[in-house]
Amino acid sequence: MPIPTFEQLISGFKQTVEKAGKNPDDFNISTLTFPQITETSSGNGERFPMTGTIEEVGGDIKKLKEIGVDRAILVQFAGDGYDVDKSIQVAKELKKFAD
Repeated sequence: MPIPTFEQLISGFKQTVEKAGKNPDDFNISTLTFPQITETSSGNGERFPMTGTIEEVGGDIKKLKEIGVDRAILVQFAGDGYDVDKSIQVAKELKKFAD
């Protein structure tokens, strides 16, 4: 889902919460993501969120934080060729963008 669309959903959620007489700040917003890290950028400027280089996906994480996401859960499939050490390293690199 494009980040601007997700931002609209969050805004709608907060409005609904306010209409119900609740404080939107009392609710944490989490999202489940499936990042796909590549070594190089596609370079064409058109990519799906949470895909691309560490820097591109990291930028997406920063945007999620800016639009009100409190927690992004990153999921990586453990199929053939899965490397747990590489997954840990990627998670550490991406965490820098969330701080």
